[in-house]
Amino acid sequence: MGQVARESAGDSKRATQGLSVAADARREQILAGAMQCFIEGGYHDTTMDQIAERAGVSKGAIYWYYRGKRDVFLALMDQTIGQFASQGSAIERVESGVDGILAVSRLFQQLVKENLPLAELRLEYLAHATRDEPIRAKFRDGYLILTQVMAAQIHRGIEEGAIRPVDAEATAINFTSTLDGLHMRKVFLPSLDLERLWREAEDLFLSSIRVA
Repeated sequence: MGQVARESAGDSKRATQGLSVAADARREQILAGAMQCFIEGGYHDTTMDQIAERAGVSKGAIYWYYRGKRDVFLALMDQTIGQFASQGSAIERVESGVDGILAVSRLFQQLVKENLPLAELRLEYLAHATRDEPIRAKFRDGYLILTQVMAAQIHRGIEEGAIRPVDAEATAINFTSTLDGLHMRKVFLPSLDLERLWREAEDLFLSSIRVA
């Protein structure tokens, strides 16, 4: 009897895990469809019907996972923040604080390049953030993670004697704001060479804080 109970429990656990995997895949499917709709038509003009059609699911399936378009919008923000947070842990394994600073910068640049079409959508996020506290909180979370990861590497460089004793958090905010600003400028000036400008920003930043 005990063996049967254990086997039944194991089957139940596997079934639950299978449902969880399927649910995660369906959420990804919905978010991918929503992202394309938002990029093409903007947040306001996108409808749940359009998201459902692009994602290849029923509108009811979307409402099973999200209460509405706003929840989908917030989930996309979580997804973007999660991309950086999940990859940022690898930065701890670089050899020095200076290398870590460059690694944070390059990771940010990589995510921007991979998602460059999202820059205009991000402007719409910003517009909503001024009057929507949950969206504003998402932005705070994203900027906080970026600042913390960069500040940790600056502090590490200070301890190693390679960087002057600057305010690590303030310095991180200044540098990441420059990278972020160049990214947003690209929306309005598509001909900008982001690669070159980012490298120059890195050189200027490091030359200003390195020990002479």
